[in-house]
Amino acid sequence: MMECKVLMTFDREETGKSYIVYAARDKEGRPMIMANYYDTENRLMNIETAEEWEVIDQFLKQLLFERSMKNG
Repeated sequence: MMECKVLMTFDREETGKSYIVYAARDKEGRPMIMANYYDTENRLMNIETAEEWEVIDQFLKQLLFERSMKNG
């Protein structure tokens, strides 16, 4: 079992999928950012296309921007 912190979740009408982006640590304790989409039974599924990764990347950039603006 891996402990993780959910950074964000979002739905995309274009793909009809729900995505989750989360932070965890690998076996050596190094931080990792991971992303998956999840199905109607909440099973994590692998991201399938470069376009999906691009959407996730844009959401992460927006999240970082918003947090940096909030912190001054």
